[in-house]
Amino acid sequence: MTNLKGLIGTQIKAIRKAKGLSQQDVADRVAENTGQMGFSKSRISEIETGKQNTTLETLEMIIKALGVKPVEFFDLKKNH
Repeated sequence: MTNLKGLIGTQIKAIRKAKGLSQQDVADRVAENTGQMGFSKSRISEIETGKQNTTLETLEMIIKALGVKPVEFFDLKKNH
């Protein structure tokens, strides 16, 4: 069985790095796009490392912050 939480975290990190973004950049973009000022770098880090589970709503916010379409995000083979 695949660890989906780990795959999602790895995908976020791969896309973030490919776009030259820091974890803080992504957190700032989420906060800016949603008005959620409490969204932090540490939360991105915990999601990327699989330490924190993410809701679909949060994942959608991160995908938008990364500037990719959901279909691109879920192309798990592309960034591995």
